[in-house]
Amino acid sequence: MMKRTALNILMILILAFFAGNREAYSQTKVQVVTQKQIKDFKWKPGQELEIIGERAEISISAHNLNTIAIEVELIAKHKDKSIAEKDLKKLQLMMDKVGGKIFIRDFIQLDSDNKKPESGLKTVIHIKVPKHCPVTVNNYFGRINIENLQSVLTINGEYSKIDLKDINGEIDVTSKFGDISAINTSGILSITSNRSDIMLKNVSGIINLKSTLAEIHITGLKNPESLKIDAKKSKVYITSIHSLDFGYILNLEKVDFTKPKWMFLKYTQKEAPFIRANTIDFEKLPIIDIKLNTGSLALIKSSVND
Repeated sequence: MMKRTALNILMILILAFFAGNREAYSQTKVQVVTQKQIKDFKWKPGQELEIIGERAEISISAHNLNTIAIEVELIAKHKDKSIAEKDLKKLQLMMDKVGGKIFIRDFIQLDSDNKKPESGLKTVIHIKVPKHCPVTVNNYFGRINIENLQSVLTINGEYSKIDLKDINGEIDVTSKFGDISAINTSGILSITSNRSDIMLKNVSGIINLKSTLAEIHITGLKNPESLKIDAKKSKVYITSIHSLDFGYILNLEKVDFTKPKWMFLKYTQKEAPFIRANTIDFEKLPIIDIKLNTGSLALIKSSVND
C-alpha cells in the first residue's frame, strides 16, 4: 500500500511538472503579426521585373495575362505581440514602376529611436508574370523559386536556396552559400557558385558551371549542345542514359577518378596528380568539358532515364 501511495504521489508530481511546463510554454508562445499588400502592374514587351529582397521568400511563375501581379506578406515574430507589431512597421516594402522597369524591394527602416528590430522578420513575395518578361532577382538570406518562364532570368543570391523549374531562356545564376536546383531547363544555363551545391535534372541546351566547394549532381541530360564544368574542391557526379553518346574533355588535378569501362580515352597526360584526356569525334558528339582541381569525378551510364 505504501509503495502504491508513493507511486501515486510521484505521478502527481510528474503531471504537475509537465502541466507547469505547458503553462510556461503557452506564456512564451511566439506571436505572429502579418501585413498583406497586393498590387498589379500592366506589362508590355520590353519591360522587365527587378526584385531586391532581404530575408525574403520569393516565388515567381508565369501566367497568360499582360500584367505583373504581386502579392506580398510582411511577417514579424516575437513572444511579445506589441514588439512584433512595432517591429513590423520597420519592415518596409517598395513597389514602383520606373521607365521600363517594375521594381520591388523590401528593407528595414529604423524609427526615431534607431533601435534594431528584436523580432524575426520575413517577407513572402508571390508574383505572376507574362512568360516572356525578363526577371532579375537579388536576395540575401531567404529562398528563390521560379518556374515556367521563357525569358532572360538573372539571379544573385547569398544564403538563399534557389529552385528553377521548366524555364526556357537565358539563365544566369550566381550563388554564395545557397544550394541550386534546376529541373527541365533549356536554352543557356550559366551558374557560378561558391559553397553552394548544384543539382541539375533533365536539362538541355548550353550549360556552363563554375563552382568552388560544391557537390554537383547532373542527371538525365537531354541532348545538350554542350556542358562545361570548371570546378575547384568539388565532387562531380554525371549520370545519363546517353553517356556513351557524348564526347569528353578532361582536365583533372588531384582528382579521384576511375575511368568507366565503357569510356575510351586518349591521354595527353596521365601522371599524378594530373589527368588530361579526351574522347573522340568532337564534330559529331555533344561535348562534356570538365576542368576540376581537387575533388572527385564520377561518370555513370544509367540503364533508365533518370
